[in-house]
Amino acid sequence: MPVIAGHGNPSGIFNTPGIPQFNPMMLLHGEETLEIFKPILPGMKVVCQEKLADFADKKKGAAAVMEKTIKNQENGEVLSKILTTIYIRGLGGFGHKQTVGVKFPKIP
Repeated sequence: MPVIAGHGNPSGIFNTPGIPQFNPMMLLHGEETLEIFKPILPGMKVVCQEKLADFADKKKGAAAVMEKTIKNQENGEVLSKILTTIYIRGLGGFGHKQTVGVKFPKIP
């Protein structure tokens, strides 16, 4: 299930408080990570919650890290988490260093 910032909500990151207005043509897709904690079973109803996890200065641009959590609607159990990083060219220079890091599991 690929995730694009603003998917399902056309305004998405464009109306996020604290992020200045920018030209959408300056967006670049960065990286995505997917953690699966429990399977999503056929017929299961899920709830997806998305938030801006981090917004980091990359000098000539900014990196926005969007975090989507997929939960079982019935009991609230977290089934999976997706981190999507997008790069916005020309929006850097504000000084915030990235605080969200991706932790990869150890190889068995």
